[in-house]
Amino acid sequence: MRMLPVMLVGMLVATGEGVLCVYSADNAESATHPATEAQIAPGKKITAVGAVEPEEEIAHAESPWSQAINGLQARIVLKWTAVYNGTPIISPFLELRNVLNRVNPMKLAWRREKMKFRVVDAQGHEPSRPGNAHSGPVVDQLDLVLPYRGMLSFDTSIGGLGVYSDKAGQLEDWVFDRDDKDYYLRVVLEMPGGGRGRDEFAVPWEGKIEIPPVLVPLKPAKMDPAKVGPLMEKLGSKMLGTDCDDSEEAVRALSLIDDPRVIPWYVKAMDTDDRQLKHSALERLARFNSDAALEGIKKAVWQPVDREGDKNRKIPEAERLRDREDNDVLRHCAAEALLRSPHPEAKKLLLTMWNDPYREVRVIVLEALDKMHTKESLELLKKMSQDSDEGVRNQAVEYLELRTEKSGAGKK
Repeated sequence: MRMLPVMLVGMLVATGEGVLCVYSADNAESATHPATEAQIAPGKKITAVGAVEPEEEIAHAESPWSQAINGLQARIVLKWTAVYNGTPIISPFLELRNVLNRVNPMKLAWRREKMKFRVVDAQGHEPSRPGNAHSGPVVDQLDLVLPYRGMLSFDTSIGGLGVYSDKAGQLEDWVFDRDDKDYYLRVVLEMPGGGRGRDEFAVPWEGKIEIPPVLVPLKPAKMDPAKVGPLMEKLGSKMLGTDCDDSEEAVRALSLIDDPRVIPWYVKAMDTDDRQLKHSALERLARFNSDAALEGIKKAVWQPVDREGDKNRKIPEAERLRDREDNDVLRHCAAEALLRSPHPEAKKLLLTMWNDPYREVRVIVLEALDKMHTKESLELLKKMSQDSDEGVRNQAVEYLELRTEKSGAGKK
């Protein structure tokens, strides 16, 4: 199973552009009487809110609010915030609402460690949670002030988690297989109290809130094709624009759109000098079975090892080495894309990279050869068993031995 790292960064406000799927339980009774696992039945009414307008704020789904505890209500909204490594990233947004019957603002000492998450199916069983170290930023504590009758929403995701490939979804380190089962997120929120200064107007809040269970979104919402076209044009232009933040947001939003009309934008991204944008484009092009998508991947397959200088400027050695490393990584991403691509010519193109100068590219070729049972694949394995890299040689020899064992077993 292939797992890649992805950066998930918390935000104080849930705004943005794109087509995000927002799912939540819609049950008036649960807002005042939180359900237990036994009460969560497959027949319980569920609302799915998706295909939001690009100008609308995200996170206006009708999730059930908790009971009001000391004048505070809470709810969780789950969103697809990106698709990465073939897996939808599901982010938990916490929404808080001040219903205190006084004009004083409410002071909140939010600590993520005080939020207890649990995911279960209708029978109370927890899905796969293989463990996942993170190396990215975490919004772990915020000192908030909630105005009278005010509400705020923010992303509580952990950053830098690895993403498992081609799953139905991943919510933090819960990984969901494509098993068509329903899963629910339950959250218990606690906040410690704090002292109130003599002249301080804000009222410190403390307590414990059990938030009603929310359905984990594992299927995309249907999108209106008439609206998706203009949205792709807008996001595609931002992705290729000069504003880095806008470009990153556009990449995430476009990753949620599985429409072949988005392919030309990714192909254009392959013609830019933005290394990270090219990597993202390759990951998305690998999902489409079209000649145009394959042509976009080829742009990285044919990436030269070294950039040539010109008669007026000789490239410094340090710059040349940096360029070489960038080009190696780009060809590695292209090899990954070809390995995943559904295009019938993708694997054939991948095999042409068997003697690529970058070791990691040759390792991807070996992965493809291991799944093939042709005369050509056998001959390539024999060639790669003489590779200059010991690790590649040993892997090729191992695959050859396994093929020989299977061939001998089949003759018995």
